[in-house]
Amino acid sequence: MRRKFFSVIIVLVMLLGLAPADAAYATFTSLEMNSKVLTPGRAIAAWPSGIPSGEKRPVVIFLPGWGGEGDLNAWISPQNTNLVNEGYVTLAIGFDYISTYVSDIDVKTMEGLDKLCADASIPANCDAIVLDGESYGGSQNYWVIEYLRSHGYDGGAGSAGKTLGFISEDTGYAAPGVLTNPVTGAFTRTGLADNASYSVAMIQNLGDTRIPVDECTWGYCGARELSNAHLARGDNNVFSICPFGGEHTTREFADWNAWVTSAIKTMIHVINGIPVFTGYTNPTMVLGNTCANANIQFEDVPSSHWASIWIERLYKYGITRGCNTSPLLYCPEAAVTRAQMSIFILRSKYTSAYTPPVATGTVFSDVPIDSFGAAWIEQFALEGITSGCGFGIYCPDANITRAQMAIFLLRGKHGSSYVPPVATGIFSDVPVGSFAADWIEQLAVEGITSGCGGGNYCPNANMTRAQMAGFLVRAFNLR
Repeated sequence: MRRKFFSVIIVLVMLLGLAPADAAYATFTSLEMNSKVLTPGRAIAAWPSGIPSGEKRPVVIFLPGWGGEGDLNAWISPQNTNLVNEGYVTLAIGFDYISTYVSDIDVKTMEGLDKLCADASIPANCDAIVLDGESYGGSQNYWVIEYLRSHGYDGGAGSAGKTLGFISEDTGYAAPGVLTNPVTGAFTRTGLADNASYSVAMIQNLGDTRIPVDECTWGYCGARELSNAHLARGDNNVFSICPFGGEHTTREFADWNAWVTSAIKTMIHVINGIPVFTGYTNPTMVLGNTCANANIQFEDVPSSHWASIWIERLYKYGITRGCNTSPLLYCPEAAVTRAQMSIFILRSKYTSAYTPPVATGTVFSDVPIDSFGAAWIEQFALEGITSGCGFGIYCPDANITRAQMAIFLLRGKHGSSYVPPVATGIFSDVPVGSFAADWIEQLAVEGITSGCGGGNYCPNANMTRAQMAGFLVRAFNLR
C-alpha cells in the first residue's frame, strides 16, 4: 500500500499535578541489549537481556523520520534504546521512497513485523503492538496501522486488536482527508483516526515555527484549532501535549522521553489491559484526554532570560507555580529563603506529588506547627539534610547562600551520610578549608554549577530563584 503524504496535528494535553504557588530528552542509561537484523537496511529487532524464560514483551515499532529522497535505512535510535531499557521489544523500520512524498513504509513495516513474530528467539508478544513515528514516520502512522490491521494484525472480530495504537512525534498523523492542491499542500480533513479501535497519542513542538498552528498546509493542521477535536468528534484515548520551545526534532521539552514512555505504557497496559512483566515500572506521568494550554509563560521570564528553560522545567514538573498566580510571575531575581528551599528540594527529590508528615512543632523552636513550611522543614531535618542554623533553630526566613545551597543539594541528592571529596581549590574565591569548599567543588564536578563567572563561585551571595532553578534541574535530572 502506497499512500500520499498527509498529516494532521491533534493536540490534547496530559494531566499533571501542579503544586500550589510558592510562598516559597529524560536521560536513560543504555542497558545490555540484544539486537538482530531481520532485513538489511529495513528491519532491526532489539530487546533487553535477562528476560525470564518463556516471558514475552510488547512490541514498539519505530517508524523513521524525514529522510529526503532515496532509501532510508533502519537504525536503533536513543529513543528506541530507551524503550528497550524499559523492558520492551523494539522494531526499527527503514523504507524506500518511490517518489516525493510516497513510500512503502507500510509494506516494509509488515514485512519486518512478520519476521519478528516468526522468530522464536525474540521474546515478542505480537498481540501487543504500538507504533512510534517521528516526523514523516509519525505522519504515516495512520496509514501503517490501517495496513497492519487489514493484513493479519487486527486481532479478529470483537477483539481490541493486535496493533493497539500509535504515537506521532513532531508532525501529527495523517488522518483521513483529501489533498486539494498538490502545489500548496492545501488539505481538507474528512475525519479522525478510528480511535474506537486503537489509541492515538501526539507530541508536538510548537517552538518550531515551520509547523503552522492556525492553518493546514501539507496536512499540518492548526494545533490550536484542533486542541478539542477529540471532544467534539467523540474520539477516545487520545493523549497529547504541545511542549515549550525548541527547534523541530531537538526535543527541547523537559519530559519528552518520559511522556512518550508513559503514553506507550498507558496504551498497552492501562487501556488494553496487557499484563505487565518482570521488572516493569509504572508510567511517570498520568496522561488523559483533558485539553488545556500547555504553553505556560511567566510574565517576568521572557524566552530571552538566561534561566528561562530551567524555570519552565520546574513548572512542568510541578516543583513551582511561581510567586504569583494572577498575573503568573516567577520573581527570578528574588532571594530564596531557607523555608522555601526545604520545599523545593523535597519536591525535586520525591516529585510534586510528595507531601511530608504533619509537623509536630518540636524540632526547631523558631518553626511553630502552624508556620509556613513547617512540615517540610521538619522533614528536611529528619532526613539529615539540615541540622538548622544553630541552638535548636532553623532561621526559616533567612536567605540561603550559594555555599549553604551546595550542602543542601548534595545531601538531598545523595543522602545524609554523603561526604564529598576534599576540595582542591578550583574556584578562586573558595579556598581549600573554607566553609562548604568540599561541597561547592563537588557541585562543579557533577556539572551542577560552573560558578558565577570569572573563575569564582560567589559562596556568600544569596541564591536567587533563577539560579535555584538551574541548580535543581541539573542536580535532580529534571529533564
